[in-house]
Amino acid sequence: MRLHLPFWLGLVMIFAATLRAQQAPANAADDDELVILSPFEVRTDRDVGYAAASALTGTRTDSLIKETPIAISIVTRELLDDLNLTDSMAIAEWANNTLPADYSSNESFAANDMQVRFRGVGATLPTRNYFLWYDNSDSYNTERVDFARGPNGVLFGDGNLGGIATTWTKRAKLNKNERKLAFAADNYGGYRATLDVNQAIGKNVAVRVNALTQHTENWRDGVEGKREGAHLAATWRITRNTSVRVEGEWAQRRVPLYATTYAERMSYWDGTSYYDAKDNASFKPGTAQGAQRTGSVSSDRHWLWVPAVPQAGYSNWSQTYRSNGTGVRMDINPNPYIAGVPLLPYVEYNLQPTNDVVNAKYHTYTAYISHRITPGLSVELAYNQLRTDKDGTSDQAVQWNEGNEYRIDLNKYLPNKDAAGNFILNPKFGKPYSDQRLSQFESGSFVRDLRLSLSWQFDKRHISEALSVLAGSRWNDTYQRGYVLAKIENNTPGLTYARIRLYWDEPQRYNTNAAATAIQAAAGAPYGWRTTNRTDSSQDLMYAQVVSSTKLLARRLNVILGARYDKYEGRQRAGATSGKYGYDATGYPIIQDEPYVDADPVSYNAGLVFRVTPSIGVYGSYAESFSIPVAGPGNIDGSPSKVATSESREFGVKFEFFDGRLSGAINYYNSRQVGRYAYESQRRTEINQIWNIMGLPDNEIPSYRDTQDYVGNGYELDLVANPSKSLRIMANLALPETEADDLMPGLRNYFNTHVTAWQAAADDPSMPVTDADQIRTHIDSIRTTLNTLTPGTKLNNTVNYSANLYGTYTFQGGFLKRLAIGLGANIRGRNKISAYSNDAYNYIYADSYVVYSGHISYSKRFGKVNARFQLNIANLLDNDDRVYTGSQNYREGGITANPIITVPGAFRYIDPRKITLTASFTF
Repeated sequence: MRLHLPFWLGLVMIFAATLRAQQAPANAADDDELVILSPFEVRTDRDVGYAAASALTGTRTDSLIKETPIAISIVTRELLDDLNLTDSMAIAEWANNTLPADYSSNESFAANDMQVRFRGVGATLPTRNYFLWYDNSDSYNTERVDFARGPNGVLFGDGNLGGIATTWTKRAKLNKNERKLAFAADNYGGYRATLDVNQAIGKNVAVRVNALTQHTENWRDGVEGKREGAHLAATWRITRNTSVRVEGEWAQRRVPLYATTYAERMSYWDGTSYYDAKDNASFKPGTAQGAQRTGSVSSDRHWLWVPAVPQAGYSNWSQTYRSNGTGVRMDINPNPYIAGVPLLPYVEYNLQPTNDVVNAKYHTYTAYISHRITPGLSVELAYNQLRTDKDGTSDQAVQWNEGNEYRIDLNKYLPNKDAAGNFILNPKFGKPYSDQRLSQFESGSFVRDLRLSLSWQFDKRHISEALSVLAGSRWNDTYQRGYVLAKIENNTPGLTYARIRLYWDEPQRYNTNAAATAIQAAAGAPYGWRTTNRTDSSQDLMYAQVVSSTKLLARRLNVILGARYDKYEGRQRAGATSGKYGYDATGYPIIQDEPYVDADPVSYNAGLVFRVTPSIGVYGSYAESFSIPVAGPGNIDGSPSKVATSESREFGVKFEFFDGRLSGAINYYNSRQVGRYAYESQRRTEINQIWNIMGLPDNEIPSYRDTQDYVGNGYELDLVANPSKSLRIMANLALPETEADDLMPGLRNYFNTHVTAWQAAADDPSMPVTDADQIRTHIDSIRTTLNTLTPGTKLNNTVNYSANLYGTYTFQGGFLKRLAIGLGANIRGRNKISAYSNDAYNYIYADSYVVYSGHISYSKRFGKVNARFQLNIANLLDNDDRVYTGSQNYREGGITANPIITVPGAFRYIDPRKITLTASFTF
């Protein structure tokens, strides 16, 4: 624990003293039946159907949602079960104004597959029990999931502008014995089994075990994964006022790595030209339109192993030729925007090597000691530790450098010759292929979090007060490693990467591990796994906060005031193939320690809820938070990175009618985030070349990051209804608006500071003409970049509207008794994905779409066993719309004289209809 160890020793000693000072109750026997609930625990037992009554939002203590000026959506356990939601990304689909952050990714495993995008203004890491979390959680040990929207430093500390998702795990319950087994299978070929056992041991001890095993299959070819986990929780009520809770989990998952779509690179090709190395290296016939050299004229870097053509050996293909095209994604249907785009063989097609997978695992444990000092004063000490590790056979899916590209092999002959010096015919001449760089990666994190919470509450006739004090420290160490199979060359920054070529007529056939072994055996020079990037970072955070919740006017007015102070220090050890600090004697990048952020932000929060009537309350709030940047370069002026700060103002109405059977909220928000990193090393090459031409190489700048501001506002509606014992309904609606502002202030300030000196150097008569022209060209390039920045444009991934609706009806009598039927939909409006290249305010939108889901369940009691059989259908109507996620610029025929045309490019598939049958047994 690197920060403030004496501070924590003092707090722990004070906490221990309060435990010793507490006297045992006079009549302990009378207290055995009384369970004192900690104010620091969320009350999930009050959740009814799809409605949750309380949360820890606002004060970090259990509070009624209707009395808290926070916008929040809660996915209860019952909704999780009805919709058969098994992981955090699936759950995020149903919350208000949220989307899974990995929807815009073009591969199956993305670094952000655990993050949720809120309100269109960016994603943030989730928390679990309000501890930082680094994985995609599974619902097997989940009680419910809260989606708190907007910045709220008092609630969750550091986080981005949109909000944060929090998973609440299952806890061991005293005085309750229950066991549940569940089995599921789906039409994709996957299956799943879970176990949940809660066992009381006497009156004061309980343990709970949750376990999971799951085999997953995708609708694509050859995509199989697995997930396993075990979670143990225990509760020990030491005295009526003191309890200890612990929990621990081990889990792992195997995620197949594959490209979700493929970019075409053949539509510019004339369909006839090919390269004939035997005949004076000429093209035949025609002018070779749409063909390009695989490498540059002087390059010898494109070395390939072709498993399908062993006679090619391990050869240099740099001087061979390949087709070129627009780069738009291929589909089974003709592209609606561009003619000549090749068709995908079939929608389930998967080219990926058989062994390309990501292995992810984590283990975590948490301990809580809670103590009630007096009836209104409680204290809790909590510690959480999380270790995550991921590794894979590839950094990306068939798409590093070359892209996940569909190209045509235009080479009549192989680049090598036989032993007699004769040209060898290429048996794959004219076939489509993709190249893949052989790479590996490792990443992980080690997070420790220690916090002390104090809650003081009193309730009088005219005033009720709840005061929460929180102090804590978090130590977060992360690492990232990237490797490529490359020629071992001393003092050579440019690596000769090893690649394999996969032809499209042989998908899912070859293994990259076997290819790596073959390359190392066949290459004339030694090959090994070379480091391409390495980062080790530490992020130390110490925080203290106080929150007051005051109820006045016979509890009709609730005023919340809070403040939080954070002390943050971040350091990193980094190196990459760019050689920021140069290279050692073996050609590896030199790594140095450097600080990348040091900040002490203060966040303030204020809000109130006024109950106009017992059923209707109006509220308003002001909230702040800050966001810690990930490890990376500093600012262009050489200073360390800074934290981004956020603020938001919200106003709304909270309502609760018919004794709580209908509840919800309508709110408006206006928010802004300042200084969020969004760019890296823009125009760095031009800047450094200017300094070198001027003879001032010491003025060169290293890699740097630059920022922009995010603005978001909009309206939201949350609605939950349990109008009768038979019916439960949830609905939400969001109308978000976003924009970008103050783009690249670092580069703009740097340019304005130095452009006069640069221009003077270019105008100096003694400067060689070619050098002067080069400086002017670079100045123009930097100025063009700055002039094309367009503040006020809508952020990508902002939908015009989004809505979710689900309802379930359970028959209470007759021959259909205990039969339940549910139906609902995810509704998404047009999504801004890009803008036309010549008009930043002329947006390109993805079309709106609707995905329906439903379920049927039947419950039956067999002796002491309650059985439930359920059929879920996701994408009920089998919607096969393509959801575009990005754009593509191209020129007709690939001819540079033609104007740039912008069209929708990248897209994702909506998963086809999925039918899941679940059988669960509770006893």
